Amino acid sequence: MMIDKRSQRLILWRMVIELTRAYRGQFAGESCLSILVCMAVGIGHLEGRPMNASKIANILYTPRTTVLRALEYLRKRGLVVKHKSLYLLNEIEARKVSASHLPKVIRIVSRASEELTKADETAARELHRAVQRGMKAAA
Repeated sequence: MMIDKRSQRLILWRMVIELTRAYRGQFAGESCLSILVCMAVGIGHLEGRPMNASKIANILYTPRTTVLRALEYLRKRGLVVKHKSLYLLNEIEARKVSASHLPKVIRIVSRASEELTKADETAARELHRAVQRGMKAAA
């Protein structure tokens, strides 16, 4: 038996909120969208495939104009640089953010992973007990 979907969602949603809060200080006064846009830029940058605003908008299911505003904000903050139509992380600023937030992010993700594992183990024990009760009742 696997952990129920409700419990999975609860654990994962809490993790996302904690991750957003962890980065919120770096993006003070800005919406959570800026964090997501910056992360999307980071994914493209780290994978060696920088993205344009349209690609980021598609990934985030967000209007391109909204993404462009967030990219401009991030560019003004010095977190993102624009090369032609592509966006990249500003390596120096990205390292500062990573250095200050990475340990906390690792703790948050590790805790969520442990919670999912415990919930899955609990579900497996409950299934085992139910099977045992069923076998006794059938005997």
